[in-house]
Amino acid sequence: MSTTRARQAWAWQAIATLLLAGCASAGPARVPLQTGGGLQAGIQAFQSGNYALAEQNLSGVGGAEANAYLAAALAKQGKFAQAEGPANTALGEAPGHPVAAAALGEALVGLARYDDAVGRMTAVVAADKMVAYAYYWRGQAYYRKRQ
Repeated sequence: MSTTRARQAWAWQAIATLLLAGCASAGPARVPLQTGGGLQAGIQAFQSGNYALAEQNLSGVGGAEANAYLAAALAKQGKFAQAEGPANTALGEAPGHPVAAAALGEALVGLARYDDAVGRMTAVVAADKMVAYAYYWRGQAYYRKRQ
């Protein structure tokens, strides 16, 4: 390799390293959590992993989206019996809602109600074949039933 080519290769490696280091040090953008309740604040709290705040923000809001995320926040906290109601309400309004399906599946499997989980997740799949969590939780129910 000629000296000129070696210098060019080294220069390109140095530039690439500096660019990657700059991108990595920037880190993800942080958005402050909204408080004060409401659908958007609840969804944002859920997506950031603050399930208790999501529950607080979404309680009493109403609607399929709010009920789906409320059920999901409750399920993530292990409040499976409490999550079932809002999840069923959301799925009643929007039968293929993916967040509601995931919350209901997690709640029913968490309560060891495997037959109910299989039936409800099968209904979600019938409504929308693209809801991956319906397949996942139905599979979990079958697995835990040993079928």
